Amino acid sequence: MSLPTAAPSAPNPSREPVRGMDGDGLAPGWAEAVAHDGRKYWYNITTQVTRWDKPVAGLPQPVSAVPQSQAASVADAGVPNSEPPQQTIPEWKEATAGDGRVYYYHAQTGETRWEKPETEAPVSSLPITPVPSTTAAAKPAVTVPVEVPPQKAPDSDLLEGWLEYKTPEGRVYYHNPSTRETRWERPSKSGSEKAPLQKAPQKHRVAEKPAAEWKEYETPDGKKYYHNPQTNETKWTNPALDDEKSSSKPSDRGRKTDDRKGSRRRGGVTRPRDAKGRPLNDKAAELHFITENEKKRARKADVMESIDLSSMTDIEKTKLFKSVLEELGVTHESRWLETMKICSADPRYFVLSSYGRRHNAFAIYLSQATKRAKVKRILETRRSYDEFFEVLEEHLKNENNKARSLEDCSSATVRMVEEDPRYKAVSDHHERRSMIRSFFIDRERRMRDVHRAKRRENMGALRAVLDKHSSGETPTFHERTSFRQVCDVLAKDPAFLALDEPDRSVVYDEWQNEQRAKVMEARAKEKERKRAQERAKRGAFREKLEELIMSGEIELTARYKDVLPILKEKKWFASTVDQETKTSDLYRDVIDAIEEKLARHKDKFRSILKDAGLSVELGTTFLSIWEKTQPALEENKISKFYAEALFSRQQEKLTVAKKKEEKRVQRIKEDYWDLLRRKEVNEKSSWHEIKVVVSGRSAYKDLVALGGEELPEKSFNEYLAYRSEKEERRRKRHRESEGNKSEVNGDVKKKKVDGDDKLDELQKRKNEILSKLGTDPAAGAEMRDEGEV
Repeated sequence: MSLPTAAPSAPNPSREPVRGMDGDGLAPGWAEAVAHDGRKYWYNITTQVTRWDKPVAGLPQPVSAVPQSQAASVADAGVPNSEPPQQTIPEWKEATAGDGRVYYYHAQTGETRWEKPETEAPVSSLPITPVPSTTAAAKPAVTVPVEVPPQKAPDSDLLEGWLEYKTPEGRVYYHNPSTRETRWERPSKSGSEKAPLQKAPQKHRVAEKPAAEWKEYETPDGKKYYHNPQTNETKWTNPALDDEKSSSKPSDRGRKTDDRKGSRRRGGVTRPRDAKGRPLNDKAAELHFITENEKKRARKADVMESIDLSSMTDIEKTKLFKSVLEELGVTHESRWLETMKICSADPRYFVLSSYGRRHNAFAIYLSQATKRAKVKRILETRRSYDEFFEVLEEHLKNENNKARSLEDCSSATVRMVEEDPRYKAVSDHHERRSMIRSFFIDRERRMRDVHRAKRRENMGALRAVLDKHSSGETPTFHERTSFRQVCDVLAKDPAFLALDEPDRSVVYDEWQNEQRAKVMEARAKEKERKRAQERAKRGAFREKLEELIMSGEIELTARYKDVLPILKEKKWFASTVDQETKTSDLYRDVIDAIEEKLARHKDKFRSILKDAGLSVELGTTFLSIWEKTQPALEENKISKFYAEALFSRQQEKLTVAKKKEEKRVQRIKEDYWDLLRRKEVNEKSSWHEIKVVVSGRSAYKDLVALGGEELPEKSFNEYLAYRSEKEERRRKRHRESEGNKSEVNGDVKKKKVDGDDKLDELQKRKNEILSKLGTDPAAGAEMRDEGEV
């Protein structure tokens, strides 16, 4: 009765061995590899023994207790706890199933059994690979995940050849390894056999997370594993997924997965068996084939005469071995078993001295051959696709442009396409349909591109026709020409007829917009030209006006209406001024520019006068100032015109200040006379009496402050003289008025003449009063008296 495989399986590390060379002190036959945590270890290519310390050439090498198959598990799970013990590995190992029962596992053949095998070598317990962690209490040790062995039926009622199994949920099912049948019903001898199970048992829902009794952990390299604290069981895979797989496919539990137990391999090579009928492993099978092909190698011994192995490096030997594989027809589909049988008949097979090196070279060769085959297959597929598209292009080029599939093409064309060998090169029906659909899509796109290119070409031709009619001295079209007028003129033009109505409208709109832009640009240029001319005229006008001002012909303070007659007399005035030019603004601009320069030179002019010890007074002349300051003024770029203007400005200020002072004095005297008049001063009044009355008034004090204590008395005497004169004039006017009354009855004409004479006299009197207002305080008082009269 055959038993299912229950080999312990842990994830294998990905390692790239580094072979030891003679120059690095490594013992022959040993190679270097790197574990997942980055630490190096060494393994023997021939014996598959691994160790942590480096085997040095010339020293006896102990045997490691960790075989290559277990070293992968050690490297993947983590760093071993310590140096591996130096002892031999037994062929059989003792392991514990998930239900606690003990079974035995063969490390080389992968065979399992419940009974303890009869062998001289001791049976060792299955090694436990620990998972190192930062916190030992947080993560339990990792036990290698194992498959649960089948349970043998304790009674004899079960038919021969059937085994009883249990799913992880505890449900019992039965499997026949010989017929590979699986069923839920029990095949018993007493009852008739029921029909075999046609479909897998109903799937159980896969939990998104492990079951409650399982806990998830991570190794230091980030790989997840699962531990059951109740059974102390550890697995690399999710137990929920394992439960689902086991419940959905119970037949896999009792099925052999090791193809080494099969009778034949791919390629028709039979795996050799030992004396007891058990299949040999690969290494033992190689010894079998070497012995079997000894005579064949003897017949080819001459091929080794030209090969000097002593002078070849390991790389050269590996290349030679690969060439032998290629020469003997080993392909990417070949397997190691058939390769050993074929190549062991050639003496060059042994250029690599050990089984491990030959197997490693074969694996590399197989990988390279697989890549080459893949590239070749891709190139052949690409070539067949290109030829397939060529067939479609050749036979469908004359078909209707509206065709979107082969069904839209003629039957004759379709028949020619389908009979072409290049069409049949693509054997997959769905692939052909996809490529045909892609061809028609690309064909439609190319036709659209051609149509667009032709459309652009026709639109360009129509645009050229419009440009031709809109150029020249007498253009037919301009920016205001309507689309209907253009259509009437170009109704028979080929470029116009090649386009439909919308495209013609598009071309016309683009042409019209460009023509309008050209017109706007021409107008802008003309406007800029006129502005430039106007700026030139204004510049000339300013230059001439500045010349007149600086020459003194026009005063700087003159008003424009007084200057305009002078400007019109100049010949250049008409040529520099047009109707749009406002000469008043230009005149104001020139005056403002001169005033700005005067403001800039003002402080410098005063500084120069101060340095020269000069000052501007009312009696000072400009020539006296200019003669003494001319070098300094010219050095500071102050011309004679600006210096004279600044000098005149300062004298004007002095004159204004003098007039203001005279007005102030006049106002003080007038206030004093008003005070005297209010006090009814007359010819009989004496100064001493009046002084006592007015000495406390502000008018009196201001007059004292202006001219001292003598000035009020002097002004008092002047006021008395004025009063006497005024009284005399009043008496004279009274006498004249009395004489006029006696002549009332006179002639009307005489009255009119007298009236006119009287008016003339009054006007004369008015003029005299006005002439006295500026200087004589008596004039002001007299005017007030006249007003009262």
